[in-house]
Amino acid sequence: MVDVFSIQQLEEVVKDFKENSMRPLHDPSLAPITWYRGQSKSNYQLVPSLYRINLGNAENFIEFEQKAISQYIEKCRQLGISMEDSSWDIFYSMQHYGVKTRALDWSEKALIGLFFAFEKWNPEASDAALFLLDPIALNFIVTKRPELMVAKEDNDKYSYLKSLEAKNSGTLAVEPRFKDDVENTVNKRIIKQNGRFTLHETKWPLEAEIDIRLASDQVHILSNNIKSKNVLLKVNLKKQMYDEIKRYLLEKGVDYTFVYPDIEGVANLVNRGSLPNLDWYKYL
Repeated sequence: MVDVFSIQQLEEVVKDFKENSMRPLHDPSLAPITWYRGQSKSNYQLVPSLYRINLGNAENFIEFEQKAISQYIEKCRQLGISMEDSSWDIFYSMQHYGVKTRALDWSEKALIGLFFAFEKWNPEASDAALFLLDPIALNFIVTKRPELMVAKEDNDKYSYLKSLEAKNSGTLAVEPRFKDDVENTVNKRIIKQNGRFTLHETKWPLEAEIDIRLASDQVHILSNNIKSKNVLLKVNLKKQMYDEIKRYLLEKGVDYTFVYPDIEGVANLVNRGSLPNLDWYKYL
């Protein structure tokens, strides 16, 4: 964990994290990949919404997910809401509209992560956080293969439904891909936000899972002693940064309509833009 008090410090931390990325060990010609996740409260752990429910054992979580998928498809069709056939597209829709899933949202863009850290941040109550993740390193220590899981269409290797039943699979970094002829609100948002996902098998926080896996001798041998801070780094955004981040996002043109390119984004922008000189968190 690192505390930062300015945008300059944050940029230096991101630069150092990229330089220590494990991706070059796989192919030095490739640039490192970093994913970002912003959270308005620094004390929130990296636990998906599904695992914040106290359902007990793993079987209960799987049962919840399977029933949720079936009911989601059924009710959407009853209402005439079109659904794609791929279980990945159904998952994207569920995740987007708030169904509890085993996934966490990330972005390949630092500005998007910073936006979500800032969006509901009350600096009078807590620090915010920006998490940095090396998805290649994560998948390497989980699967022993330095590659992303690409989620496009259901096949024998990958599908969202298959992931629900996988045992001891661990958390995986997933890059969504879409059919060229499919365009909808969910896909537009994911594309605009450079959205990525981690799929979690257990309710362990991601921070703890990485530490546990790196403690195994097998992973140490295979990974040349990867350190957890080179896989996942939590950056505490101190309350002194609040006004600077607000200005920085405005200067970069990152507002609600940038992140949400639809009518909901416009509505949120209008709400906040109508009170431009006030700190929005005081009125939530």
